[in-house]
Amino acid sequence: MIGMMVPSVTAAEFSPTIDYRIDEIPTFCTKPPSPLPIFSDSLVAGEEWTEYVKYAVKYWESELKQSAEYPDVWTMNFKKIWQSAEYPDSCTIIIEYDQYSPWLGVLGVFNSEEIFEVPTTETDAGRIWIFDESLTCDRNCENFDSHKLIKEIIVHEIGHSLGLGHFTYGDKDRNQRVETGQSKFPSIMYPFKSDFLPVATITSKDVSKINS
Repeated sequence: MIGMMVPSVTAAEFSPTIDYRIDEIPTFCTKPPSPLPIFSDSLVAGEEWTEYVKYAVKYWESELKQSAEYPDVWTMNFKKIWQSAEYPDSCTIIIEYDQYSPWLGVLGVFNSEEIFEVPTTETDAGRIWIFDESLTCDRNCENFDSHKLIKEIIVHEIGHSLGLGHFTYGDKDRNQRVETGQSKFPSIMYPFKSDFLPVATITSKDVSKINS
């Protein structure tokens, strides 16, 4: 889940893992957003959304393969599912684009269990949701780019599905320098809000943590 959560720890870096693990070559599946009128004001169109998801999957695959002695271990598949079809059992992670967030200000969330009512599937796949209504800017909006933000949130949430928790510094001043653009973005797993727009990339810290 993306939100501004800074732990009260004294360690220089806080980079936990979560319990979820993928034990197969994963297939990340998504559908184009619903064509229904309730989605007429969505930030992204159907084909645009599926391209963003494909980009995020292949970005992780590329970064992990480049660092690996056996690159094939990090093969990741992407599959587009038609809007009217059910998600097949072959989907390891399902990525959904929803209009409304059940949590104020939450941009995206990953969970391995059904955590709220959405029409997805009867499979036991892990799920990622990205929430359209939260992708707005209230301040510092001169360079705000909702499409850039959507892509970065997808990459961030896929990081959770690969076992990564949130990365933060134990020093609040150090976190503030990151959030104001004074320090280089340390990790794609740093939690950020819609008006916090760093150049969010997968870093060596992320790759190293997954490999460990």
